Amino acid sequence: MYQPDKLIDYIERCYDALILYCPTAMIIIAGDFNTLNSDDIVSRTGMLSIVNQPTRGPNCLDKIFVNEMCYDGVKVVNSAVKSDHKAIVAYVGSQPNNINKHKMKRKYRQRTPVQHAAFLKHFSSVQFAIGSDSDIQANFDKLYEETHILLDQFYPEREISVTSADPRFVTPIIKSML
Repeated sequence: MYQPDKLIDYIERCYDALILYCPTAMIIIAGDFNTLNSDDIVSRTGMLSIVNQPTRGPNCLDKIFVNEMCYDGVKVVNSAVKSDHKAIVAYVGSQPNNINKHKMKRKYRQRTPVQHAAFLKHFSSVQFAIGSDSDIQANFDKLYEETHILLDQFYPEREISVTSADPRFVTPIIKSML
């Protein structure tokens, strides 16, 4: 357990001592900054925070601070170990491949105003024949089958690949629009 103010004071003192000892030193501080305000670290040391994506749920808890831009990019990926935090990859050169990324095929039904209009035009003339027998389940099964045929006819299923690197809000329908 630590007090955030005392830890920020300590980080500032260490940073000042390193710069005093070696003014050209490249300083990198990385870790889980759960309770620390990164704005305080930036304002007190002049370092840059280079992680701008969420690393745990919607929060950006894991950070990398640098005193000079030494990386070409930063990528947040799923961790290779069991953790509720994502991993941060800071790299120089071309962007590395994500070996933990997996593709999944997802089915969706595209819905457009043209499809809706065609469906409504056709549906206005559809007559569902309900059997005279008293078997409610058989009547429901027939209705379900006929509506499923209409669904497939006017809104056919399509398939698209979604990856684990896609944000959670990217549904198959949104991905198809991209």
